[in-house]
Amino acid sequence: PGLTFEMCQSGELSEEIKVECRQAVQYLEKQGVSGITGDCGFMIHIQDLISDVTNKPVFMTSLVQLPSLCMCFDSDETIAIFTANSTTLLPVLPRLLEMCALRQEDKDRIQVVGCQDVDGFDAVEKGEAVDVLKVDAGIVALAKRVVAENPRIKAILLECTELPAYADSLKFATGLPVYDSISVCNSFMAGFLDNPKIGLNHFYEAWDGKQAEYTFGACLSENEQGKLKSAKAG
Repeated sequence: PGLTFEMCQSGELSEEIKVECRQAVQYLEKQGVSGITGDCGFMIHIQDLISDVTNKPVFMTSLVQLPSLCMCFDSDETIAIFTANSTTLLPVLPRLLEMCALRQEDKDRIQVVGCQDVDGFDAVEKGEAVDVLKVDAGIVALAKRVVAENPRIKAILLECTELPAYADSLKFATGLPVYDSISVCNSFMAGFLDNPKIGLNHFYEAWDGKQAEYTFGACLSENEQGKLKSAKAG
């Protein structure tokens, strides 16, 4: 409770918020989670805070995939990072790249692509419902233009957690691999799950497909709920 986008963006957290983050980790561990992630690319700023208080894998942002992606492609090839707003990301990008352990020699291989001018995508900043079909066409057009201008781009990493909805369209339109906050979760979860095609099988019960019931803030006290910060549509 009390954690805001601005705090995630700047990395400046009060001691009270740090305590709340640690308590959130304790709650998640009691639920039996296998890993901990976040819903904002800027949460790389609290990656260390969270990992210091748990022995679970922590991947607070899709950016943790960046060092591996750079290692997978030649040193003169580029990784494009798509973000909701490049003017917001660029000022803090050097610090973010350092925090995700990117090698110094790879930092010049990163190209930031802002989606702030895509028609309809401004709904994200306004806290309004996004017209996904409308925005999909704009995101794809932007990606095709960027790749045509820089053929050295060999992969796309979606930093913003509002962007995975367009990942499949980007894969189809560009022919490039696309990574996001969902792919990083899938990657870590694959390390726990049974591979039915080889080795020991059936050591985990299959998921029954039923989602645990949870309402945002339901685990908090009335006083803690009053501290919640979120955008309101309309």
